[in-house]
Amino acid sequence: MPDLKLYVAGGCEEHGRNCFLVRFADRAVLFDCGVLHDGDLVLDPLLDARMVRDIGWAFISHSHAGHAGAVGFLESLGFSGTYVMTGRTYSQLGSVPSRCRIIDGEGEPLVQERLDAGLTFRWGWSGHCAGSAWYQVAMDGGTVLFTGDYSERSPVYPCTPIRSLEADLAIIDCAGGVEEQHSYDEQVALLLGVVGANLQADITMVFPVPPQGRGIELMALIHDRFPDAGLFASEALVWQAASSLALADVRIRSSKEAWNYKGSGHGCCVFLSDPQFRPKVIDFSTRLVERCSVILTGTVEKDGPYADLLKTGRAVFCRYPTHQRLSDVHALAEQNRFSTVLLADAPAGAFDHVLGSGRYAVCQSGTGMVL
Repeated sequence: MPDLKLYVAGGCEEHGRNCFLVRFADRAVLFDCGVLHDGDLVLDPLLDARMVRDIGWAFISHSHAGHAGAVGFLESLGFSGTYVMTGRTYSQLGSVPSRCRIIDGEGEPLVQERLDAGLTFRWGWSGHCAGSAWYQVAMDGGTVLFTGDYSERSPVYPCTPIRSLEADLAIIDCAGGVEEQHSYDEQVALLLGVVGANLQADITMVFPVPPQGRGIELMALIHDRFPDAGLFASEALVWQAASSLALADVRIRSSKEAWNYKGSGHGCCVFLSDPQFRPKVIDFSTRLVERCSVILTGTVEKDGPYADLLKTGRAVFCRYPTHQRLSDVHALAEQNRFSTVLLADAPAGAFDHVLGSGRYAVCQSGTGMVL
């Protein structure tokens, strides 16, 4: 069997810029093409025109910038292959070329499908955001599994559990790192405890969240626990909530109405679709962040505005776990047959203690390995 060659263009030993190029015999496929935000810089994957000219297929797991924000950059390098993604991901990205295979419009999860001679794949929902998916791709006798961002715990988004699958290489999300101090249920309980205390004190809370993903999950969890809490959100999130079964009958109002909200002795929750407080955020959102209690639930850029709020005590960090931790990866590996597991989407040095076991690996971006 020919060697399977992996080149990490981003997303390993760093959180973001997920982009993995796999070559097997005379074939090349790409998994995700994201950007990395480093302060004011936006870093594209470590690719050039020579690398992409023979890539036939680019599998996109979901629309978050760290996984799909560099599609335009890929096009600028001359990529002429076909994108593979779900219909929701396609509609969320907006600027993807029309040469795209919409998988949920043609097939069902776990059903093996043919892309071309010698190349087949199956897919499943990954439970991370609307439209997110994982892939198992088989080419010329070699098999790669790519999870994208994967969670079996979401109260909102569907997940097709990865079970009894084989892969020579499994590229698995481990952005949750190794911290095992609290379980998922305990982290949710801690977060809801903070929310409940603020509601009782009639405090308005601001939750900066991605345009797609955990914002809808948080709304569903908060409404389920505190059904009388006022919920407000950016317009894009209001629309998503209306299309979610978990929130279809829940009133989610525009964030601009939060100023005039008068609850029955309770505070309210405002969800802003900008997790890192970029300069593009409008003045209204800036005033909300400055005057209300900020609850941060995901990764905080070390030099960003929210990091400053944390340092000065004007923001509180209560993680809502949407990514796998190392224990989750171990459990997933035990339920499948993976020869090599690449731990992806986590900071440098996070997994040094598990390397050398013969099964788990990391590669710095710009490097690769041969299997």
